[in-house]
Amino acid sequence: MPQKPQDLPLCFLMTFGHCGIDYLHSLIDAHQQVLLMPAFSFYRSWKMIQCDSASSRDEMFELWRKYLTEHDASQVDRRKLFYEDAEAERFFAEFREALKDSGLSHSGVFYALHRAYCRAKDIDLSGVKVLVAHEHHPFVFDDIRTDFPEAKFLVINRDPRASLAGSFHQLEKAFGHLPDYYFNFNVEIWMQAIRNWKQIGRKLPTERYKVVRNEDLHASLEDEMRGIAEWLGIDYSPILEKCTFSGREWVGESAYMTPDSKYPQPVDEFYLPQNVRERWMGVLSREDIAVAELLTGDAMDAFGYERMTPRNIFWKLYAFLLYLLPHRGLWGHWRKSYANVTEFESISRHLGGGIPGRIWKATPNCLKLTAVLLRSVMLRFRIYFFPGNRRRRYV
Repeated sequence: MPQKPQDLPLCFLMTFGHCGIDYLHSLIDAHQQVLLMPAFSFYRSWKMIQCDSASSRDEMFELWRKYLTEHDASQVDRRKLFYEDAEAERFFAEFREALKDSGLSHSGVFYALHRAYCRAKDIDLSGVKVLVAHEHHPFVFDDIRTDFPEAKFLVINRDPRASLAGSFHQLEKAFGHLPDYYFNFNVEIWMQAIRNWKQIGRKLPTERYKVVRNEDLHASLEDEMRGIAEWLGIDYSPILEKCTFSGREWVGESAYMTPDSKYPQPVDEFYLPQNVRERWMGVLSREDIAVAELLTGDAMDAFGYERMTPRNIFWKLYAFLLYLLPHRGLWGHWRKSYANVTEFESISRHLGGGIPGRIWKATPNCLKLTAVLLRSVMLRFRIYFFPGNRRRRYV
């Protein structure tokens, strides 16, 4: 009978990209045999609040206290830990004590947070069979395997074209174009996740690594959740077909929702395959599709997503050249803001006020834009062939 969170089998819920990890999380959320905190993503939060800089328990405690109570990112419904002041008081009192026992390592703080969560929510672990942790970015897969060598992985997948289209659509609504940083970020998420699966995931025993397709959840929810329950080692319950966060009903989210967070059509119709396809086809150009299929082709083939572009060498080279160049929306943005391209100022700040900075400011805009373009192309070439540690480039 488990007495502490570290006594439980551990499973990390992960994703290939923008594939519906929050949706899968919400289906598991309310099951009584699962210990599952809201979707704050431990490793991503660790980097965001710079926990590596903490040299004492008090510093570590304060970093997490501020993040969990004051940071905007921790207050959205799917990440919110506390709904009452008494819960927060119990959590932080227990967290401070737990840190004394656990130390400041990844695993120590991870379990201290879960111990505090159990205290805040009065969770009895005697009936719990598995601890599931939501980790949003695949960049930390190797870290997880180092810190928790026996962990299992439940990974949600989706047609990469639909995934990338949703991300691009949301970003274009926010910025009016697709910035280089966010294009690279979304592409590298997929490239990292495919690497995780190819090099490690598919070589692990089936009881350690399971891929679930988003499309299958929407097509046959009960069957899929029965399979997931068996794999997790928990009893099937109809609660696994209800979407909740912290036990509260969750309506879901999509990049295609209206400004007032409503689905543009009934949910059952919204997720029909033909409607999903129509949406991503409306966002991606033929060139975008060629790039997506070049970068994610191995996963598409393995998980049953039919390609639209030929597989010959001509299309591969064509798609690679398209990938190297800035996204079409960014070209338009640069033309409109030629004299005040955002990247000009960011490079100026990076160079500082010394001689390099003064030379950059005096450089004609046409040469500046050429330099920005060359930098973009070189970075994408590096991302494709010599990625190094992809996580270092992103929060």
